Amino acid sequence: MNLVSIIILSNLSIINCYSNRILYYKNYANKYITKYIENHPNNIGKSVIDIGCNTGYSTLQYKPAGSVGVDESLDVLKIARQLHPNKVFYKGCLDTFGPSKCFDTALLSFTISSNDNWEEILKNTHRLSKNGIIIQDYNTVINYLEKKYYKNYKIRHVIDNKVSLLIV
Repeated sequence: MNLVSIIILSNLSIINCYSNRILYYKNYANKYITKYIENHPNNIGKSVIDIGCNTGYSTLQYKPAGSVGVDESLDVLKIARQLHPNKVFYKGCLDTFGPSKCFDTALLSFTISSNDNWEEILKNTHRLSKNGIIIQDYNTVINYLEKKYYKNYKIRHVIDNKVSLLIV
């Protein structure tokens, strides 16, 4: 094992301490996210962007168009690429990434609660998506978003007393 491998493994354990905390929620919620995307009549190509993908656990391989993950941290993306070699990841600014309406659906999985510039990221997420967005985050965040932005949301799925999915 060379020095680069040791650094990557040590970074992986540090990041996994954080990632494992929400990995349960991501895996549990992914079945709802997948079901929505696959069954939504407007998702013809079913292209999905995972904004703030972190280590890529919520960046799913949707068919036929696939999905991509974008994050601002090159270190996290290196780990994501190691963990998920069949997934596509890009480094980019979360509040400006990508051309308008270039994805069928956009996913924010714990991105809002993890970023100070979440309002700009949320605006960009709507700009990127043709059909809507899926927000997975803590209930306090979802409650705030419902009151301020999404009074007429389509679907809310409460995962437990801490986390919900909001599909808008």
